[in-house]
Amino acid sequence: MKFLEMLKKRSDVLFIGFFISFSLWSSMVSNNLAFEIKGEKEVELAVFDQYIEKGAYAEYCSFFRCSFFTNIKVETDLDTNKVGTYEVLYTFNYSNKENIKKRIVHVVDKESPNIVLNGDLKIYLNEKENFVEPGYSAWDNYDGDLTNQVKIEKTSQAIYYRVFDSSGNSFEIKRDIYYRSNNVDKSKRIFLNGSSVVYLERGDVYSEVGVTSLDDSVVVNTIGVVDTQKVGRYDIKYEVVDSTSKKNLVLTRKVYVYDLNTTNKEDYIKSLNYYIEMKGYAVSVGYVSLVKDDNYFYNEEKKYFGASLVKMLDALYVYEKLDVTLELRKLVADAISLSSNSAHEILVNKIGKTNLRKYAKKIGLKSNIFNNSSYGNTTVLDQISCWKYLYDFINKSSLGEELKNFFINSKSNYLLFDGAPVIMHKYGYSDYVFHDTGIVYDYNPYILVFLSSEGKGDYRNIIQDLSKKIYRLNKLV
Repeated sequence: MKFLEMLKKRSDVLFIGFFISFSLWSSMVSNNLAFEIKGEKEVELAVFDQYIEKGAYAEYCSFFRCSFFTNIKVETDLDTNKVGTYEVLYTFNYSNKENIKKRIVHVVDKESPNIVLNGDLKIYLNEKENFVEPGYSAWDNYDGDLTNQVKIEKTSQAIYYRVFDSSGNSFEIKRDIYYRSNNVDKSKRIFLNGSSVVYLERGDVYSEVGVTSLDDSVVVNTIGVVDTQKVGRYDIKYEVVDSTSKKNLVLTRKVYVYDLNTTNKEDYIKSLNYYIEMKGYAVSVGYVSLVKDDNYFYNEEKKYFGASLVKMLDALYVYEKLDVTLELRKLVADAISLSSNSAHEILVNKIGKTNLRKYAKKIGLKSNIFNNSSYGNTTVLDQISCWKYLYDFINKSSLGEELKNFFINSKSNYLLFDGAPVIMHKYGYSDYVFHDTGIVYDYNPYILVFLSSEGKGDYRNIIQDLSKKIYRLNKLV
């Protein structure tokens, strides 16, 4: 009996010793708490881009197993719509001890602003003629309208326009100035009477108004003939002959003869160019037949702030890439038919700006119609690419007809006119720009793009006027 009691006591001692040893080892293991941030600890993010929270993880390993914790608190004042440096704090409490990790997020704006000049980039002046500024506007993806911050520097040969945004990004553009009579002897100066550029409708009478000379000793010869029965450009040159019989061609008057009633396609295209220049429309134009190898472009590479034209990307992406739920269908309908900005922003958040930028490149857009902000720049050629892609999708997809119907609406549709066929369209409007683009379902369907700096002008009548004229061009091709 006593032997058994002694054995029991010895077993208790061994067990207690083992328990103490295990507890000490376990205590050492309990310090093996891992708490780390997932992903980079310092991140650079383009302003307006979507921040993707990768989170943090915490795990505790004992002798027997590891446990993972999800009660990690994430706090931040991060605002992706505002440039700055932000902290994302991750807090995890364990054994009455607060553990903190930190991620740094730099929200930056690296995109340059843009300046759009009204009028021509090359200005031709007669001697002593003063330059009259046709106007300009500046826009930045982050700061918005920067027109009042444009700095202008004038030299004898050019006018430079520069602007900086709040992040230090800059943009510069210039107009070149050419003087028509710089090579004339000051004692034999002559000046054009009337305008240096004349537009005549075919069949009109050209009246030569000549020049004025400040030196009676010189003879001025007029060289050139205007055929008002033939569409084209005619140059009338004025030659000075001095007392030594030395001749100098010093001035030129350009005369354009146009005919918008002609049935000759080449003459009509020339006439349309002359007409736009004569009217002084600040526009770029694109026409592409969808069934024939015909097109017409005017100032097609000029960049404009794209405004709501970017919403076309929302619609295309949703219908090609996503499962079109009732919610998405309603958002697309509002973004296209009503041009709803709120619907657009919800769609962008669902799709992701990075995905939209990649999609824009896939379609063939080259002028950054979707940049780090909600909108970006575009050109006529970009819009042609976008509408071609949309047209092909509509014809191939079972959802095509539904998507097409969103674009058939009358909201700010100035492509429409009395007698016009069915027209899909999407307009874009923001302060100084107004654009209208679409597909005209004539017997010869065609893409029609008007981009303009006429946002503060008579854009309604200008676009409708040109839409009618392109409609007639389509009849000639």
